[in-house]
Amino acid sequence: MKEIVAQRKPKLLLVEDDRDLRLGLADYLRLREFDVTEASSGAEFRGLLAENSFDVAILDVNLPDVNGFDLAASLAERKDIGVIMLTALCTREDKLRGYSSGADLYFTKPVDSEELASAASNLVKRVRHDGSAALPPSRSSSRASNWLLDRKRQRLVAPDGTGIQLSGKETVLMEFFAQHDSRTISRMDVLQFYDPAPGDPFSRRFDVAFGRLRAKAKEVDMDLPVQIIRGSGVRLLDKIDVL
Repeated sequence: MKEIVAQRKPKLLLVEDDRDLRLGLADYLRLREFDVTEASSGAEFRGLLAENSFDVAILDVNLPDVNGFDLAASLAERKDIGVIMLTALCTREDKLRGYSSGADLYFTKPVDSEELASAASNLVKRVRHDGSAALPPSRSSSRASNWLLDRKRQRLVAPDGTGIQLSGKETVLMEFFAQHDSRTISRMDVLQFYDPAPGDPFSRRFDVAFGRLRAKAKEVDMDLPVQIIRGSGVRLLDKIDVL
């Protein structure tokens, strides 16, 4: 009889000095079948890292004894551990600093626990370089390779867990694209949907709005799954699941 080898749970190191937030996130992540180790300071982080191996570190920035960006930088050369920044610092400069320090993903507080768990799952898979690695089961596991449009929260989330906040009209527009799957949508159809009143084929209102959306995505290093085909229309490059 072939021996069945148990696959180990994804191991997370959660560094957060806010006790209530840390306990709440840790409890949720354990329910999602992660093996979570908690730390409340940079000193605890270093001690645990010296004696254990982890798939992903989730780092707060404002710790009592060290800056979380410095912790991320200390892991930047390692290929065996992914880094997620989780912080209240939300400016573009903060995010760019996080990514330049070595973060793979950057989340701002308050964070959606399910989104964080899904992002960590994808990052674990990338770090392990093994498609058969044990990942926590979830409602979104069947769409792990797809984009996700959350209409209620007005968020677009990439397969790697990176997300952006959308306006109401941007949410409706992305849902319109999702409904057409990989078919090319004519420019006139897009214009009539986005701004039906004028019906002007030379209107630039959609182009301006889409340019703003693309710039918003670029701020978090996200390439939208939408291709503008000059003189033809718009085509969806990847499947978008809609909640």
